[in-house]
Amino acid sequence: MSGGAPEPPSKPDPCTLGVVRDEGHPYVEGVVLAEFDIDLGAVVRCSWPRDFGDGKYLAEQMLPDRSEGHEELQTVFFMNRPNAGTGKPEVRPQEETVKATLYREKGTGWTRVHPDEEEVIKIVEPKKGVQGSKGEIFILSAKRETLQSIPITPEIEFEVAEDISLDPTTSVQAVLLKGTGAGHVIGLVPREGTTVGDVTKHLESGKGNTTKSEKTEAVVTTAVQGPPTETEPFLYCQNIVRKKKDTTVRRGAVIKAVAVMCRSPVFVWCFSDLMRAGLRRCLDIRDDDGDFSAHLEVVKALYDTANNETDLKIKEAKLMSAKRCRVWQYVIKEESKIRHMAKVSFQGVEYPVAVPLHVGTQEFCIKYGSVRELYNVFKEAVPGIIDAILSGLRVIFITYNRSAQEVCSLVLAAVSCIIPPFDNIIKTHVFPYTSLTCMDHWSSLPSYVVGATNPMFEHRKELWDILCNVDTGKMSISADVVHPLEPSDTSFALKLMSTHSDEGYLRYHTRVYFANILKLAIGDCHGIPDTELHTLWENNTLRIKKWKEGGFLNLLPEAFSKTQPLSEAVHGLLRLRGVKPLTEEDSIVIYQNFIKTVRSEEDLLVFLSHMPKEAEGLFPVALGLFHPSYAVKLPCIAFLRRLDSFPEGKLVIHSLNTFMLLAYERNSRIMP
Repeated sequence: MSGGAPEPPSKPDPCTLGVVRDEGHPYVEGVVLAEFDIDLGAVVRCSWPRDFGDGKYLAEQMLPDRSEGHEELQTVFFMNRPNAGTGKPEVRPQEETVKATLYREKGTGWTRVHPDEEEVIKIVEPKKGVQGSKGEIFILSAKRETLQSIPITPEIEFEVAEDISLDPTTSVQAVLLKGTGAGHVIGLVPREGTTVGDVTKHLESGKGNTTKSEKTEAVVTTAVQGPPTETEPFLYCQNIVRKKKDTTVRRGAVIKAVAVMCRSPVFVWCFSDLMRAGLRRCLDIRDDDGDFSAHLEVVKALYDTANNETDLKIKEAKLMSAKRCRVWQYVIKEESKIRHMAKVSFQGVEYPVAVPLHVGTQEFCIKYGSVRELYNVFKEAVPGIIDAILSGLRVIFITYNRSAQEVCSLVLAAVSCIIPPFDNIIKTHVFPYTSLTCMDHWSSLPSYVVGATNPMFEHRKELWDILCNVDTGKMSISADVVHPLEPSDTSFALKLMSTHSDEGYLRYHTRVYFANILKLAIGDCHGIPDTELHTLWENNTLRIKKWKEGGFLNLLPEAFSKTQPLSEAVHGLLRLRGVKPLTEEDSIVIYQNFIKTVRSEEDLLVFLSHMPKEAEGLFPVALGLFHPSYAVKLPCIAFLRRLDSFPEGKLVIHSLNTFMLLAYERNSRIMP
């Protein structure tokens, strides 16, 4: 930016491929396989290279309600969210583990489940005060890699066996687990100083029992400590669920899901084809005997393939800055230029991978959310839904007949209309899909946007202020809140829907509509066309008061209230787009200001980013070519020539219609 004090260097953008590559973390942090078990419900079968916290929550996210009604579903969710109040990541607590070996009873003998591993048993307690929360047994390798997990349901029974025979010459003490859903008895045999008391103590805590025997209290100090306390990274997760009909199983079909987890959204959707291939392989594997080692091998292979630099060649990618990527995506509309193409090999088959050079929160929501479908479903109620989010209300999208994938899309579509500037709410307030057993992750927040497919949520009126019924397109308002629908919102939505049905157009103009009101709310009228200012104030005085009282405006980033780069030039651009006629003097000042402020390539990219095709692109600026006054025409041509000297500017100029392009070329030849 020319003029004034130099700006401090900006922080590296964690959503840009170059930064992700240079940080040195795996591209994919982990791969998880879950399955619907007819006895236990949704369970995590295995994960690699470690376990990822609350296994029950993870399984519920991966296997949404009524997944059995669909051949395939694709959903997204998040792990290790920051605390909505502090903005800091949740800290994973210390966990006690016990060393034991896992055996399975087969016929008249006992067989080791993981003969090549020295298992560590980690037993997670249910969350206190959370209805439906269950404990879980994680079977870990010596390196803390998850080999297996077993939910602790009320049906599980355990007892101490004083004398079981592992072979004709060996008898040991063991803790026997019955009712695990695997159709056989599991035995946990303590080793290396651990006793059966240690094991039973943890099983009691896993069941939520607080009463401990004297023997259990006496051996607590012998438990082996787990990994040290650590802060878990926030993870973006893509999940694919598939169903395979199988008449040999009780439920008539096998339902499994595979999820990839990434620190950055850059890689989260790259591996969809690879995930489907791995999921098909897992569906073909029979696991009647409760042995999931073959599944674990597939999960390991998926992880290794997704992080294979030799195939991906990420270090050879031609990188772009986030600003340049956005110009190519939203202005030039040529996304192939902002993709790094590669191929990965999985089980002898090559799969294409298109790695985006930049994926911010906005792009993440656009990828998975459809604003056009949001308007198709809720029509003129859409602005009222977005208004409710900005008012700090609790909003739930509910469906009974549609899939979790569709409700995820609608949640992210609604949020995409206020991103930017509320980019961080995706980590703290947005839950694209949830179930009743996952309520503790969001129900205590003062505001949230949640998607659900369980009809019980409609009757749990204490959980929502606004209920958006996807099946009926109706928005219900709780009797406990005041949320009047603004007539100006209805007029805006009806006009917008009657004009265009293009996805990008609907999203852009909805976002601009609310961005202008947000500017008024923080006392910034700069950049709002003069013709709209009075009407905006008149229509939104009460709304702005409601937003401030709701507290949601506190989530605005500090940068939103600061003067943005090239603000004068952008304001001039908005005036050129406006319906109010400009005087010759006004036009001269605007074009001369363009020439004065848009000087460097960085300036150009910022300026072009305000010219998406949904806002007519360069057309309003190029109209100066036809102005009757040479005093206007000359600076217009001079500015277009400057744009033409940069690669992106040249492409934008040559995207003008033929009539304008001929006028530019002709005037460029005859003007000095």
